[in-house]
Amino acid sequence: MAKGYDKLLLAFLFLSSGLFSINAQVTLPPVNLGASSFMDGVAGPGILVQEILSTYKAPQFIDHKGNQVNFPGKVNSFSSLTHIAWLSKKKVLGGYWGAELLVPIAHIKLTTEPGTFFTATGLGDLIISPFILQWKDGFFLGRPFWSRISLGFMLPTGSFDANEKVNTSANAYQFNPYYAFTWEVLPKWEISGRALYLWNSKNLDSSFSAQAGQAIHFNYSVSYEIVKEFRIGPSGYYLSQIHDHKLNGEWLDSRERVLGLGAALHWQSNKTFIRVQGYKETMVKSRPQGTRISISINQIF
Repeated sequence: MAKGYDKLLLAFLFLSSGLFSINAQVTLPPVNLGASSFMDGVAGPGILVQEILSTYKAPQFIDHKGNQVNFPGKVNSFSSLTHIAWLSKKKVLGGYWGAELLVPIAHIKLTTEPGTFFTATGLGDLIISPFILQWKDGFFLGRPFWSRISLGFMLPTGSFDANEKVNTSANAYQFNPYYAFTWEVLPKWEISGRALYLWNSKNLDSSFSAQAGQAIHFNYSVSYEIVKEFRIGPSGYYLSQIHDHKLNGEWLDSRERVLGLGAALHWQSNKTFIRVQGYKETMVKSRPQGTRISISINQIF
C-alpha cells in the first residue's frame, strides 16, 4: 500500500449541540476540519486501521457578525475516532474501489458561566462510505498525481436530547462526499487538498422542526520531506455555510464560517504512521473560536 493511505479519513470534534442554546437550536454537525493534510490523495489496495485522538478548546463564541458573544461561555472537548478503511484490487472507472467505517466517541464540556457547566460523553454519529474510488500513478504537468473520491454518510447513532445543552449526536442524517488529491510538485515537496460538501436532513426529533444548512469545507497542506519518511509543513482548513439553518419554518441569519491556520508533522516507519497537527481558528462567525490539536496512529495491512 502506498504512503499516505492513513489520510483516508474524516475527523470529528463533537460540538454539535454546544451552540444549541445560542443559535436557536440549530448548528452544523461536526465535520472534517483539518484532519486530512499531508499526502492525503495517496493510497493503494489494502486495509488501514487508524486511531485519532483530538482536543478542542474554545474560550469564546462568535456571533453571525463576527463579534464575540457577551457571555463567559467556553467549550472543551476530547474525542477518539476509530477508523477502518479498505481498498480492493478491483478497479471501477480506472480507480480502486473501497469502503470505510468510522466510529467516534466524545466527551464535551460546555461552561456557560463560572461554576455552571454541562457535559456529554458517549458514542457519536457513525460515518460510513460504501463507495470510494482511488486513482494512482497519474501525472499533472509531468509530476506524480494521486486523487480519490468518497461518498460519506453520517448516521444518527449518538445520544440526543433536545432539552440538553450538549449532545454527542446531531440527530440527523448527513451526506458529506469529498474529493482529495496529492501532487508531488517537486522532489520532496507535495501539495494536498480535500474539498467536501455537506448536506443535512431535518432533525429527527418530532418536538420541533429544525434543519441545519448546507456547507462547503476545504483542507489544505504543503509538506517537505526533511529526512526520509519525516515531513513537516503548513496545514489548515476553511468552512463556509452556503445555505441558512431553518427552525420551525423560519430561516436563521446565522451562517457559520471558520478558517484554521496551523502546521503538521508526519513520521513513518514501514507500515506505521504517526501524525501530529495543531490549528488556531480565525475569521469565525456563528460558532466557537478556539484551538485544535490531534494525533493519529495508523497501521496499514
